[in-house]
Amino acid sequence: MKTIIENGNVVFPEVVKQRQIVIEDGMISYVGDHPKIDENDTIIDAKDKYILPGFIDIHTNGAAGYDVSGGFYDAAKQKFLMDPHLLAKGLTSALDFYLSQGTTKAVFSTIAAPMEQLQASLQFVDQYLRDPSSPLIKDVVAGLYIEGTFMKFEEFRGAQNSEYFFAPTIENFEKLSRASGGRVRVVNVPPEHEEAGLELIKYLCDNNIIAAAGHTGATALQYEAAVQNGLSLAVHFLNGPTGSSTKPFDDGGAVEAVLRAGEVHVELITDGYHVSPPYVLDTIQRKGFRKSIIITDSMFLTGMKGMSDFEMFGIKGRVSDNGEFLQVVGSKNTLFGSILTMDKAFANALTWLTRPMKGIWNAMHPPMDFRTALINTSRMCSQTPARLLGIYRPDERTLNQDLSDYTGSIEVGKKADILIANIAEEKEKYNVEIETVFLRGEKMSRGKVPAGSS
Repeated sequence: MKTIIENGNVVFPEVVKQRQIVIEDGMISYVGDHPKIDENDTIIDAKDKYILPGFIDIHTNGAAGYDVSGGFYDAAKQKFLMDPHLLAKGLTSALDFYLSQGTTKAVFSTIAAPMEQLQASLQFVDQYLRDPSSPLIKDVVAGLYIEGTFMKFEEFRGAQNSEYFFAPTIENFEKLSRASGGRVRVVNVPPEHEEAGLELIKYLCDNNIIAAAGHTGATALQYEAAVQNGLSLAVHFLNGPTGSSTKPFDDGGAVEAVLRAGEVHVELITDGYHVSPPYVLDTIQRKGFRKSIIITDSMFLTGMKGMSDFEMFGIKGRVSDNGEFLQVVGSKNTLFGSILTMDKAFANALTWLTRPMKGIWNAMHPPMDFRTALINTSRMCSQTPARLLGIYRPDERTLNQDLSDYTGSIEVGKKADILIANIAEEKEKYNVEIETVFLRGEKMSRGKVPAGSS
């Protein structure tokens, strides 16, 4: 039995066209016109809707009461718990929530925390994914991301507790990698560690792990040395602690190095608070859509109602007065992750690209037409992150490619990670409503957002 999506506007990597999509055995088996329809096939009419590849969020700490570093958040007790049953409940709720917002792949990011705590948390994720009784939605997990552990400078810590910074050694990395069952996909190694950091970066790249840099006060020369050794990702670029210098000394800072380095991808949090929209468009214009990746950096409070104050590993945070972002208590401009979701991140980027906007480094960003902006926004939310993670397609030189483990675009042979969305312009901005989500070809029920775990 097949599922056939008809009459929808399909967003391909280069064009938007009305096409029929056939889903069979978890895969996209046909894209085109007039597919063969059998009596028992399920037909979905997507007239006036848009068919998108599932969103891929490569940087999220958690959602719906679950945090990959802290565990299950008990709102009544206002603390994190590590009970295995509650952890499973929390991770399942988070994955269900991601799907409800259109995210079909997520990489969970850790913050600075005690080494033993991180090992226990990562070990749980590995056990959950290995457990055959875990639900299908475990397929959303695309790996783990070590963000806070190897930071160096106190002044670039953001909302991280510097008490839990560790030396960037292969031994320390392997402690976390072994606990995770080898599921670490990204590691933040600030280039100011110099030789010690370069050794770890080379080790990561030799083992097909993405070396990233953020929360960094590195000079451009230090950053460029890291790039030469394989570093390829800028952690939440321009957000808070990313060093910059307009002086000629050492060729500038990290910001200047990232903008010059064609090899380096940039993460962009598009909530409008972490980075001002003109800077987002300036960065995209410089780096291009094939090097720009939209992320959420979401925290466990995302999707939870009635939350205000919280604490994580000694750092106190609060929900902003307008309920749209998180702050470190006592520091107006230091943000604490986000409560952004990928559907909202997509909608914001689409809105900004289709409006004339004055830049900071550029005088003006002229508006794109809707379909061009839609293609480019989809690229930043799906195709580009899939390419970075190595889940877009096999090596281009491989003959007779098997795409069954690949995603990030709507293409015959790939996993059917597909969204059906209503996209409408309302009050001079776009709203994206995810109507239907397919994960590996299975139609997923819309998740219920928890009001606070207990």
